[in-house]
Amino acid sequence: MGLLIFIGRTPVFYTSKQQGAIKTSTYGAKFCGMKTAVEELIAVRYMLRCLGMKVKHASLICGDNLGVIQNATVSESLLKKNHITIAYHKTREAAAAGICHPIKTGGVVNFADTLSKTQMIKTFCMLVGGLMFG
Repeated sequence: MGLLIFIGRTPVFYTSKQQGAIKTSTYGAKFCGMKTAVEELIAVRYMLRCLGMKVKHASLICGDNLGVIQNATVSESLLKKNHITIAYHKTREAAAAGICHPIKTGGVVNFADTLSKTQMIKTFCMLVGGLMFG
């Protein structure tokens, strides 16, 4: 799992780690990763408010699994996998409260992919160059 948090266009927090639990599907692993992202996002938003900044809009969470994005945002979706119940409800609650807005992005434009996946050299240079030179 790779997590990269930006404030404006500046990266302020990153983490890259292997998940502790073995998942039988990428769906469960991605949902657990999104729950971690939501928890870190809530902490950063709280820190910004403590520093006197007004946080008005929902923060974007970019992911590459369309099923996870749809289940986190579409209110009619149903949970069919009980082993990810906590992650499911945490992300749904944050999306409904306007804290986050999950969107689907491709691997070519997802900066966090450089933290967790092997990249082609051209894609890697483009993403890292975008991080360094904005």
